[in-house]
Amino acid sequence: MTNLTTKIKLGVIGCGVVATRDILPNLVQPAIKKKGVKLVAVCDIIKSRARQTMRAFKAEEMYTDYMEMLAKSDVNAVAILTPINLHYPIAMASAKAGKHIYVQKTMTTTLKEANTLLATVKKEGVKLVASPGQMHNPSLKAVKTKLEENFIGRPLWGYIFANNNGHIKERTDPSWYYKPGGGPVYSFLVYSVTTFCWLLGSVKKVTALSGIVVPTRQWKNKRINCEMDDSTMILMDFGDSVFVSAISNFCTRDVMADSAIYGTKGVIQIPLEAIRSTQHDPMQVSLYALKRKIKSWIKNLKFKTNGWVEWSPPLFSAPYSLASPSGANIIADIIEFINCIVKDEEPTIATGEHARHVIEIFEKAYISAKTGRTQLLETTF
Repeated sequence: MTNLTTKIKLGVIGCGVVATRDILPNLVQPAIKKKGVKLVAVCDIIKSRARQTMRAFKAEEMYTDYMEMLAKSDVNAVAILTPINLHYPIAMASAKAGKHIYVQKTMTTTLKEANTLLATVKKEGVKLVASPGQMHNPSLKAVKTKLEENFIGRPLWGYIFANNNGHIKERTDPSWYYKPGGGPVYSFLVYSVTTFCWLLGSVKKVTALSGIVVPTRQWKNKRINCEMDDSTMILMDFGDSVFVSAISNFCTRDVMADSAIYGTKGVIQIPLEAIRSTQHDPMQVSLYALKRKIKSWIKNLKFKTNGWVEWSPPLFSAPYSLASPSGANIIADIIEFINCIVKDEEPTIATGEHARHVIEIFEKAYISAKTGRTQLLETTF
């Protein structure tokens, strides 16, 4: 077992928005440093961005080639924060180099890649934590408890809306979102589908419709040709007549997200705040609770629900302060990664098997949309 005083010598691969806005500002906070994490190296193909990140977050080394970093640096763990289509080759190289791996969502883009990566991780004896791990959120744990307590009766069906503007407002070039491996499903829908699988179990089969709605986009002065579907609808069959529909696209002005699970006795509504964050301002928590109470009171008074229950999870303030609240849901699974290394444990939330199952859902959904046929799933978690 790794000694509790051992430093985790971390190398960050990819210095874009996720790294510099959401993750690194939190990784260098005292509460995380106390866990034994030391930022040793950063890597990005753009040299100026790597240098700027190294200076801003006081890393010791910078690289523009991740293979060079894996060969030369003394890191024993890596955080892979690159575009999605690069996750697999970098994770494979990291595993073969004997480095523990944290990989941003989605872990890979195909089931074959996921199977190969999990087999390699097992062979090399390294830890793997695969985002997203927002199920650490107390709000989502409260939802799971309600389902286990039969609060809404037998689950019947659910829905997910997960749409945004296609990252066109980002400060870094979003072109990769419109190439294979990008799109709203891997980029955005992944959060909610991962959560619903955690709540309801493995999906048995999927049916889908998918296509390109907006063939060209504009980012600053750059024209982007869309090569990846930007609008997708997926119907997931969890077995035992439990169905969930999911809609995700890059065709809205801003973020639009909502989800719910209906049962024989009521409904649990799961707001975006519960899925995407593990830290909430105390005032936000209080206002949210008041809003939910008023809404529930009015609905019960008006419609005389006669035993039908409607519930949404409370928001919880995190026990620690983060420099970048936008990365609260991300830092939760990185903390799980840290704990797995230090305590020589396997992850319980952001597991590679869970990530693989969601990847298969998406892969089979695209096949269904192309062939017009329902697709059976092979994996469980």
